[in-house]
Amino acid sequence: AKDLVARGLKRGAEGLPQEAMTLFAQALEIFQDLNDKAAALDAEIKLQQATHQHKMRQSILEEEDKQLRLNLAAGQKALKAGDPSTAAQRWRSVLAIYVERGDVAAAAEVRKMMGEAERQGAA
Repeated sequence: AKDLVARGLKRGAEGLPQEAMTLFAQALEIFQDLNDKAAALDAEIKLQQATHQHKMRQSILEEEDKQLRLNLAAGQKALKAGDPSTAAQRWRSVLAIYVERGDVAAAAEVRKMMGEAERQGAA
């Protein structure tokens, strides 16, 4: 059970709170079965912390997703209105987030859109 807690701490530090939550929950169950109240309390606290970390991460991702949608739409609108430089500017912020997330396919799609905006700007 102590190994589960150590692995949970490692997973949490690696930015994998869901895996950490699973490991802490397993450790908590074992400590409760062994009637080790102090260790169970420690595992429960760590589980709550990992849960909080996961919720915060989800909240940040949801806000980023909202910004992505807004910037994609604003870029499309600007391009249709004949303002390719504004479109490209909006899409650069989208591209940065996709690159940061490692979403190669989405980043490539945004690069194509930016290329189209550049062609319209040059025309």
